[in-house]
Amino acid sequence: MAGIPRSKELLKLVMKPHLEVTKELLRMVKRQSTADPTHRFQIAAVTIFLAGVDKALSLALQLLYLAGKIEWKWLKPAKPEWGIISCRPGLTAKILKLKELGVDITRLRDLVDLRNEYIHSCSIYAGYSFGVKGKKPRLTLRANGPTIRYAGEYLLGIRADDIKRIAEDLLDLVSVFVDGSGWRSSYTSIAGKIRRLPHDPEPETSNTDTSDLEAVSRIIDKLNQEHIGEGLSRLLTSCLTAHPRL
Repeated sequence: MAGIPRSKELLKLVMKPHLEVTKELLRMVKRQSTADPTHRFQIAAVTIFLAGVDKALSLALQLLYLAGKIEWKWLKPAKPEWGIISCRPGLTAKILKLKELGVDITRLRDLVDLRNEYIHSCSIYAGYSFGVKGKKPRLTLRANGPTIRYAGEYLLGIRADDIKRIAEDLLDLVSVFVDGSGWRSSYTSIAGKIRRLPHDPEPETSNTDTSDLEAVSRIIDKLNQEHIGEGLSRLLTSCLTAHPRL
């Protein structure tokens, strides 16, 4: 279909800003040693890279929704947004959903788990811990605490070229699957229906005070609810005959 790029181009566009910052940060690492403070740029780089992956997978799953491969109730936010498709589950949930559909990118889980530990892990522990004692090693168990536990520094041994390869492999794998879903047919159909919707519909256009932005927002929401639907549902109704909804 002329005029509509392949999903790889769209996913790459979404990831590009994060990928560029990631590579810049990794090039700033001088030595793989905790004695060199520049090694800290690695975890910052991984965090930003995974933020880009998160966004790209959101788009991939939204395109799969257009193709009828994902249920709206899995994607949707708590409050309906008329005229908007968004993907709210977290990165791990997206990775597992794609695996369920047939695209296995679970190799990213190691990086995701590391990122999550660095960002979220902080706890207080009071209880037993183990040690080893004596010339003939013997397990010792002692209760101690309270102790504050949190993720420390990491040495990842990951370089800019590694991130580039991981990103390219990810984009190739996901985009081949997404493009095979038929999302472009629905995308084209939606664009055609949008063009046929009324311009400056009445009485809304004449009866709304343009200086009252809240009133304008309410009118837009009403029109989107009427013509577009939650998750574009009204527009999608007749777009998926070749790809029945789940």
